[in-house]
Amino acid sequence: ALSSYASGYMESPNLQSLKAMLNVIERGLKENSKEFYAPKQLTFESKANNILNNISIAVISGNKQKVKVFSLPTEPLILKIFYHKGTSTIPLKGVPVEFEYENGDGFLDDEVLTDGLGIAQSVVRKIISYNKRSHRVSAGIDLKKIVT
Repeated sequence: ALSSYASGYMESPNLQSLKAMLNVIERGLKENSKEFYAPKQLTFESKANNILNNISIAVISGNKQKVKVFSLPTEPLILKIFYHKGTSTIPLKGVPVEFEYENGDGFLDDEVLTDGLGIAQSVVRKIISYNKRSHRVSAGIDLKKIVT
């Protein structure tokens, strides 16, 4: 109805029947305002994007370690998650973080939460694939845990 109205209105904006139709459409939107979510959704989406764009992850330790065959890394894998607000940073507590092998294989603390300082820590417990020249572990916010 709106597209037909819009195209008709563009051709003859002073036509009485089109003005009457606009009044019907406006009244219908006002009466069913509980079903019209676009502005709220756009506002929510905008706010959510703003929040996500102001979250940062910083590597604290454990990056680029060299490990001898049949031994484990000496440092834990530690990162910090924080929110930028103006010129200050706010650590984020209770954020689910997932650590996973990108290259190589082994056991590590794969699901952890950030503490009050925004710190998440994982320890490699066992390396399975010593035949790999290098192992790589990645970490990031587990958005699936936040959404569900």
